Amino acid sequence: MKRQGLGLITALLACGLTVMGISTGAMATTVTGEQGQQKSASAKVKSSPTIAEQIYQLSGNKLKELYLECDVASTKSLLGLDEAMYCSQVYEALLKKEFNNSFTDFMEWWRSNKAS
Repeated sequence: MKRQGLGLITALLACGLTVMGISTGAMATTVTGEQGQQKSASAKVKSSPTIAEQIYQLSGNKLKELYLECDVASTKSLLGLDEAMYCSQVYEALLKKEFNNSFTDFMEWWRSNKAS
């Protein structure tokens, strides 16, 4: 059975969210610093914002758009683990940022904006 409705979500996850300027790539190699010191590339990753933090930085309208895309995708087929985690992070950021953690307000918005 072909999965439909996951194009954007799958593309974002496959590209490490770089489509939206979010970089999630982690390297397991060693790099040489300016002074010839070897540093683990994971040190660079640790100082980078998490995916959830980067998603939270998106505009409210973008979060709403992404949430509705997740909603449509989840009604058409079972989401994979990565997709479900991504959509959950979008939901959490949207709830906090746009609805001040009010589930009631969120549900009111969702009911008036969800796909029919």
